[in-house]
Amino acid sequence: MKLFVYEGSPREIVEVAQLMGSTPQNSKIFDNSLPVDETPERNDELSVEQIKLVFQRRTLAEPMRKVLRLLYEAGENRIKSDDLKEALNYSNPEFRGMLGAFGRRLKNTKGVPGGVRLFDEAWDEDLRQKTWTLPVNVRKALEDLKIV
Repeated sequence: MKLFVYEGSPREIVEVAQLMGSTPQNSKIFDNSLPVDETPERNDELSVEQIKLVFQRRTLAEPMRKVLRLLYEAGENRIKSDDLKEALNYSNPEFRGMLGAFGRRLKNTKGVPGGVRLFDEAWDEDLRQKTWTLPVNVRKALEDLKIV
């Protein structure tokens, strides 16, 4: 048995399924005529004020502050997930848990559209892990709030 996992919008999943010879069971849910979700996926589309709302919603935990400082200090250089985990002395599950908690903070902040990210994260196929950096607007918000 083989199992494949695909990430994407419902429309993208339908396209992959159709390419593999499958059809969705409920065509109303996967109607290709539905409008594409226009929620911004890039953090530079959020204003500095919106980003500040995320950081000020609740007190930032010290490990998250450390990640933000490390990414800020790296400037435009990308930091590997392994380096962040090592700096925090975190295991994979602990690191994922911290990021999940931050994702809930982001998702539940009023005034911030859904589906956005505050980190520029990219999968590095050679390293077999994500690399991270901070966009300009996030850097500015961190400076304004004196987090860095």
